[in-house]
Amino acid sequence: MIIALLAILYLTSPQAYEQLSIINYADLSAKQNQIDSDYFRMLISCESSFKIDAAGDWRLEDQIYLSHGLFQFQKPTFYHYAKIYNITGEWKNPYSQISLAALMIKDGLWYKWYNCGKRVGYDKLYE
Repeated sequence: MIIALLAILYLTSPQAYEQLSIINYADLSAKQNQIDSDYFRMLISCESSFKIDAAGDWRLEDQIYLSHGLFQFQKPTFYHYAKIYNITGEWKNPYSQISLAALMIKDGLWYKWYNCGKRVGYDKLYE
């Protein structure tokens, strides 16, 4: 029954299906890394509203956005931590960003998303 419902969702609203898939992956990553899935989802919501193509940190001089994706990673930051955590995915890939962010938060690096991290309560969780 669930598979049939997912198939219908995929056929009728691919965007909704993708969003559900991302939320499910975020929950799974949180569970695997023993971090609170509610806080993790709230962080994603704060950073990007779950928009995989979200962009921020506009650089006026260059006319580009520096931060991209669910967790608003900048390219050098993503690849720096991806190397540390042995993540092989691409910078703007939502699943790669989720995997990397979950590992970073597990290690207490919530402050890399300082404003949203405080807004959702990571500062209290990691006192």
